[in-house]
Amino acid sequence: MKSSIRKFLLINLLLAITITTTLTAIGNYYLDQKDIQEHLDTLMAMSALSYQALLGDDLHQRPLTKIQDALEIIPQKIDNYYQRRFLNDLPPQNYLDKFNFQVWTNGGKLLLHSSTAPKFPLIAEIDGFSDKMLGDQKWRVFTTYNEKAGVRTVLAERYDTRNELGHRVAQDDLYIMLLTFPLSGLLIWIIIGRGLDSLDRVAQEVANRAPTHLEPVDLQEVPEEIKPVIDELNKLFYRLKEGFEREKRFAADAAHELRTPLAALKAQAQVALNTSDMDEKNLALQKLIASVNRSTHIVQQLLTMSKLVPEATNINDIDEVNLVKITREVLAMLAPSAVENK
Repeated sequence: MKSSIRKFLLINLLLAITITTTLTAIGNYYLDQKDIQEHLDTLMAMSALSYQALLGDDLHQRPLTKIQDALEIIPQKIDNYYQRRFLNDLPPQNYLDKFNFQVWTNGGKLLLHSSTAPKFPLIAEIDGFSDKMLGDQKWRVFTTYNEKAGVRTVLAERYDTRNELGHRVAQDDLYIMLLTFPLSGLLIWIIIGRGLDSLDRVAQEVANRAPTHLEPVDLQEVPEEIKPVIDELNKLFYRLKEGFEREKRFAADAAHELRTPLAALKAQAQVALNTSDMDEKNLALQKLIASVNRSTHIVQQLLTMSKLVPEATNINDIDEVNLVKITREVLAMLAPSAVENK
């Protein structure tokens, strides 16, 4: 099965980006939830304190019925042009109707409440922030007490409403991640391609070489990561070049070494053909056979030498050579040629 560096890098980088992005999104979700809860708590406290300040200390002396009638008008039914234009500019997910507002007396009487607030009391046992279960719903409650007016202002919000904002933020993050994922893949593909251009150039250079061009590849334009490969390729070129040169030397040496023995064979054969004396003919044929054996031995030696790799030759493996014997063999081989020339 063929492997592709480009595909390997693309798949693994996209996988790494997906894992890290997913972990980042999960971490951001929990951090965003914490920040959103803190922001909503701050908004809730500021709203409750603002309501308390607007109602004042003389709440019992004010026309509560008119105030309650104004609170009963839900945002969708506001007919004031300027207020209507302001509300229309808000996004569909605005939270104007998400806060529930109540004002209770010490005696447990509900004085005022927002249009969306339930009729049951949302008052917590302690002032400030608290969580309260009402039915199957969990509420976030902020309570503040006006001692002069003798009323308790309550602002409450359901937790599922609070969590909705965090879910929308996470959903938006997910959409952005899904939209940028193909772009990331395209950019990674382009970057990997540019990174592999140098490897393609080296491959093209080697492919366009003539069979006899065994010069090393220039390492200056080669990236560090593939220099060991190119270095080994250059060593291979060097060994091939040495091998070709060794073959040329072998051919030259063979031609030189066989020239004289072949001339001797020819001379001995001519002696055998030209003589009518059987003893002399037999002697010439015996010398011819001896010359053939010596020539065969020379060829075998040349072949053995051509197979030797210079790096593998052990200079310590030295044998003694009988120069007297070799001299006699050479003289015997050259004697017929010398007699003929004489």
